[in-house]
Amino acid sequence: ENTAELPQNRFVTNLKWSAELDPQGVARIEAFFREILLLLRHKAALHGGILEDTRVVWFAPLSFDGFLRNQFQQVWDESFQQVFKARRPTICLTESVAPYYYLTATNQVVPNRDENVVNIDIGGGTTDLLLFADQKPAYSTSFRFA
Repeated sequence: ENTAELPQNRFVTNLKWSAELDPQGVARIEAFFREILLLLRHKAALHGGILEDTRVVWFAPLSFDGFLRNQFQQVWDESFQQVFKARRPTICLTESVAPYYYLTATNQVVPNRDENVVNIDIGGGTTDLLLFADQKPAYSTSFRFA
């Protein structure tokens, strides 16, 4: 952001999850999602993927309330349907669930059946805790400290 810019150009480099979805913010988020989905579509096509069978899973912070999560779900779904020409919805998981599923799928963490696991996600404004019991999410909380 140290270069001289033309007056008509405006760069926004701090796109983050936000509870304040003003019209300009929504347009920026829609454009960002569309660009990500275009990259995914081209990557899938390059590797012989079947575009109609593509599924998108996105992750949201635990601190999202139901209303905000639904707003983002709608933007993801509309963008996905435009780019992939598919009718299925996208899938939303919390950011705290993702590392556990990745680590267990790659056998980096192999908990015993009777073993509990806690995942702590320290983010830019909140800390999320997710407790797994019997290898399933059992309890979650989020607080504003990061």
